[in-house]
Amino acid sequence: MRKLQIAASRFSEKDMEQISVKGREQFRKMQEASVSMQTLMEDLLAYSKINSREEKVESIELHTIIEEVIASFEENIEETDAIVVNAVFCQTLIHPFQFRQMIQNLISNSFKFARVGTRLEINMDCDQKKGAETGIEQAIHDKTYCHIKYRDNGIGFDPLYKERIFQVFQRLHGKDVYKGNGIGLAIVKKIVEQHAGFIFAHGELNQGAQFDIYLPILNL
Repeated sequence: MRKLQIAASRFSEKDMEQISVKGREQFRKMQEASVSMQTLMEDLLAYSKINSREEKVESIELHTIIEEVIASFEENIEETDAIVVNAVFCQTLIHPFQFRQMIQNLISNSFKFARVGTRLEINMDCDQKKGAETGIEQAIHDKTYCHIKYRDNGIGFDPLYKERIFQVFQRLHGKDVYKGNGIGLAIVKKIVEQHAGFIFAHGELNQGAQFDIYLPILNL
């Protein structure tokens, strides 16, 4: 006990304060790691559940469901004065929860990779095309597709990574600058494919990103 008291007496108040600061920093890092791990597990669970066909498909006007997702970003939009335009008017059979998640991941991505000092703008619109008009080899030529065009004016990405961007755990930017685990767009692609659709990414550095989504128009 005497030796412990002597050892403790060698630490000044400044030393103890530094130890306390280091302790708080370590605790903060542990908390961040815990939150990051929880988010990762939730995203992996969401990714693994996309193949589940338990959720019934519904014939829904896509404009309505996109508006619901935009409303969930109300706080982000107000804080950043962002502009989000929804001009998607198309009705087809979808898994409502999955479609919401797809749009949510795209919008979340746009906020995450917005350019500093530039007002974020997100534009969504659509048109309808026959498979033969899409230029997609795998598309069914006589089937009609809803072509959703999603664009933002964020930091964009190098065109060389237009395929890699959809791969699980692929990150194009340092984790210390942009938070995330590299699953968001992989989930988006898997949801599109679950709906027998197609998705393509286009981008330029500091010129924003565009996602072209083709969903077959089906009716009950």
